[in-house]
Amino acid sequence: MLASLSSWLDKHMKKKQIILLIAAYIAIVAVMGLLLIPAILNHKAGMNIFDLKAMGYSLNYANSFIAAIGAKGRDVYLFAQLPLDMIFPIVYGLLYLVLANKVLKKMSITMFASIMVMCLSDYAENISIYMMLLSQKLSASLVAAASVFTVTKTVFYCLVLLSIILPAVIGIIQKKTG
Repeated sequence: MLASLSSWLDKHMKKKQIILLIAAYIAIVAVMGLLLIPAILNHKAGMNIFDLKAMGYSLNYANSFIAAIGAKGRDVYLFAQLPLDMIFPIVYGLLYLVLANKVLKKMSITMFASIMVMCLSDYAENISIYMMLLSQKLSASLVAAASVFTVTKTVFYCLVLLSIILPAVIGIIQKKTG
């Protein structure tokens, strides 16, 4: 199966498609970072959206955050940020699969599984956040689950990036010195 995936990525993901994926990735990050997240936070110093709380969050933080962003921030989160964030894992998941395949010369089960866990954790996080934002009274178990999904996504994101960037940098250094 992974050999078929590697072959498919090599055949269909040429420079143009990779550039389009990178452009889509950058566009989504820009819209979220420059427009949506500031609109949600509306200058709430010291607070950040759930998705960016890499070390997780508590029930107390979730309650304080939802109260602080108010109805307008909640609506931006629910109807703009989260819908865009449901597309984002597809874009970055495919991009990281392509980059891993290019850099590592083939797709390993570990890399494939890491990317899938990262993306699935992001989807579970988004669904949990959606439920939290719609909830009249937050439950500790929902917040704990959402927090675990956020931390899991973050850990796998770091592992995937390191697994792609380190071999790429080593390869560049070896080409220059060898």
